[in-house]
Amino acid sequence: MPDCENRTDMSPSFLTLFKRGKYHRLIAPSEEDAARGDAGERSEVERFSVAALAFCLNHAPAFRECFFDCVLSNGVNPTVDYPAMIIQVEPSNWADLLIQISNEVYVIECKIDAAIVRHQNPWAADSNFWRSNVKPNGYGAEFKTGFPKQKKHFRLLHQDTSAKLDGDREKNGITLIPVNWTDLNKAWIKRDPTVDSAQKELIADLFDSLGELGIRTFGHRVTNNMKADSPEHAAQCGKILTDAAGKIDLDSEARFLVAKFEDPASWEFGVDVRAKKKGNGSLPPNHERLIKSVEPSTEYLGWFGYEFNKEHPDHSLSVYLYCGTAQAADRVMNKLSALPADRYSVTPMDDGEGWKNVVVRGANPSSECHRDWFVEVFEKLGIKSV
Repeated sequence: MPDCENRTDMSPSFLTLFKRGKYHRLIAPSEEDAARGDAGERSEVERFSVAALAFCLNHAPAFRECFFDCVLSNGVNPTVDYPAMIIQVEPSNWADLLIQISNEVYVIECKIDAAIVRHQNPWAADSNFWRSNVKPNGYGAEFKTGFPKQKKHFRLLHQDTSAKLDGDREKNGITLIPVNWTDLNKAWIKRDPTVDSAQKELIADLFDSLGELGIRTFGHRVTNNMKADSPEHAAQCGKILTDAAGKIDLDSEARFLVAKFEDPASWEFGVDVRAKKKGNGSLPPNHERLIKSVEPSTEYLGWFGYEFNKEHPDHSLSVYLYCGTAQAADRVMNKLSALPADRYSVTPMDDGEGWKNVVVRGANPSSECHRDWFVEVFEKLGIKSV
């Protein structure tokens, strides 16, 4: 869990309310908490986060509409009277957040650090989601019993990039959709410029606090609009690159910041990505996916970062992928061909022995989030950002 107690900033915020409010003393552990063995801080972090989320849904109309479009309707936009939402926080142990709109009921299960357990997961092979003869009962079974006549929708708001959440999107009269916290973050970023300052500041506080409490996508918000275009901005470069590596969940022991400087017209600052870590321990799923895509022939998997040189004066953002075979390079090139041609240049790299590597280059735009430019390259290779 994040070490919130060691932060000294006590300015008014959701995070301060959590730290100073002794929230965990107000709610006794539920039967479900005891069953899954996390009756302590993890459960209360989730409860507080859901309460803060519900507060913002109630008081920020623009965020309420964004949440509806991204999480509830998930791309389907029927006419809806947003203010008519009835929002409840944990009315039952099978509903972190319950929202009623006319005759439709939405149950939103919000996951932060806790695993997605089988009575909460309708897509798991060993799911208990529909069972009512187990302890705790499956969420689907409880939902059907609690609202027998209403239209029912279950949403799993999560940040687990390794969970297998493919399968039925509707079953037993309940629509079933997983939504990553990252999707909500991206949806709000698109809407944010049109929102008034009061709502914007409230949601910024919410997302910053959620980042501190363990939702990784919001922990990277500091680099949303950060850019770096000269060696004097090395600290910004480092933060952007570190957050990009964090968003694609590359193992911290298998990636290294490296810098090279000859003169102001020729310098590099980037992340060296390895195919194994010290001690040969296991790697995160995203790191393994990248290895599988690139098939490196050595321990060096790739590099991404900033480079300024005479050969490519108009390009400063770069990603190098060290493919071990021509076939792997062909597959990587094919996947990366989906990148927008006006922002990315994808070419084979001659290594002197016939090309096996792939390089992606882009300009240093003043209007684009550099972190997300790097992340988009890896997403095209099947990497799920967090």
